[in-house]
Amino acid sequence: MTGAKFTHVPYKGGGAATVDLVAGRMQAIFGSIPQWQPHLAAGRVRAIGIGHPTRVRSLPDVPAVAETLPGFNNTTWYGLLAPAGTPAPVVNKVNAEMKRAVANAEFSKHLESIGMEPAGSTPKELGDMIRTELARWTKVIRDAGIQAK
Repeated sequence: MTGAKFTHVPYKGGGAATVDLVAGRMQAIFGSIPQWQPHLAAGRVRAIGIGHPTRVRSLPDVPAVAETLPGFNNTTWYGLLAPAGTPAPVVNKVNAEMKRAVANAEFSKHLESIGMEPAGSTPKELGDMIRTELARWTKVIRDAGIQAK
C-alpha cells in the first residue's frame, strides 16, 4: 500500500518481542491491543495507529491506519472453533451461549477494559470471514514474494 520496507524478525511468541520493543531494540511492531494495553497505560510504548478500519473505543485518540491509508485492515480477531464434524445443534448451542455472554454488560465491559471490541456472529459468518482472511493474506504473501523457510 505504501511501498514501505520492513524487516520481519521472527519470534517464538509475543513475550520476547514485547521485551525487545520496550527495551528499544526494535522500532515498531504490530500487535493486539490486549497484549499492549498494560504497556500503553504505563507509558512504556506508544500506539501510533490502529489496524481496525475505524478507531476503537479503548483507544479513541489513536487514529486508525485506514484514516491515512484507505482500505487498510489488520484487525486481530478471536473466534471459537470446534472440530470438523461437530453436530450442528452443538455448534448452534455454543454459539447462542457465546452471544449471550457477549451481550452481558459486565462481561462486555471487561472485554472493553482490556482493549477488545465485543462482537458476535453466526457460525457461517465466522467461516466466511476466515475464508476471506485466508484469501487476503495468501495474496499479500504471494505479492510480497514471501517464501516459507
